[in-house]
Amino acid sequence: MWKLFCAVAVFVGVIAVRVNGQQCTLCADGSASNPNGTIGAAPCSDIEAVIGSTPANSTQCRDVQLQGFLNCGCPTFPGSFCPMCADGFFGIAQPNKQIPILNDTTCEDALFAEIAVENACSDIERTAHFCGCPGAPEPICKLCANGPAPSKPTRRLPPSFTLTCADYSDLVEFSLDESECANAINGTLPIHTSTYCGCVNVSTPVPTCSLCGDAALINADMNVAEPDVTCQELFEMAPFLKDQLYCSALQANFTICCEGGAVPAPTMSPTTAPDRSPQAQTESPSTDLTSGARWHASIWLLCALSVAMVASQTP
Repeated sequence: MWKLFCAVAVFVGVIAVRVNGQQCTLCADGSASNPNGTIGAAPCSDIEAVIGSTPANSTQCRDVQLQGFLNCGCPTFPGSFCPMCADGFFGIAQPNKQIPILNDTTCEDALFAEIAVENACSDIERTAHFCGCPGAPEPICKLCANGPAPSKPTRRLPPSFTLTCADYSDLVEFSLDESECANAINGTLPIHTSTYCGCVNVSTPVPTCSLCGDAALINADMNVAEPDVTCQELFEMAPFLKDQLYCSALQANFTICCEGGAVPAPTMSPTTAPDRSPQAQTESPSTDLTSGARWHASIWLLCALSVAMVASQTP
């Protein structure tokens, strides 16, 4: 398939160069690249020597020029892209960190977005603080508004138990406004999220739920719900619950988890409502915000070499 793809690219590339004479340059501003850099396994100097056979106004040219900016010392990135970080900074500390609102695209892959993709620029600008861009504005929403990150990052949140406090802290950063932020922190889950996750300088609500009451916790390590929710986890969570229906369902595990009861077979998960977590609410963009530049660059470098050979033999 890729051979056919390249054959078509060779034909189109040669015709385009003949028709309009516009040639692609590795650096978007036409300056010389760093010959010691590489894109994949190919030296920048080799790519610069053959890329002129690709039409200057093509997507392939722009994708390779972006790689020239990232890897070959080119001073500017193509104008068809918008950067996550100011001035196109790309030396972020955690390039493999996954962005929860972008289908877990990594920060490195989202450093640049194509302007032509709807909402692409505004979406990646929202990730600047999360990905560690220098000087990025603080997010309008934080799980721990008055202090550092949650001190209980590994605690899992009901009703799904698939999100940890650390996950949720990351997720709420992407709230679009104060109303959405307040709903995410105070109204979405059946628990007082900030206090349960160990945020400091947060008022502690009066407990309205308890798993064992005055009885002692037993069978702390027994799994009583999926995914692997233990009596200990329910015991620690109960005082922070604010949903009484959820509390009642949780207390159905009393005879399993608390002193004085028999130990029946494991019960169903104590979920009384559908998962209303931000992850369930957030619709991740279906369009890939990255340009696929690495894929395009590798394929089109092969094609460009073919174009160059054909062009050199064409009178």
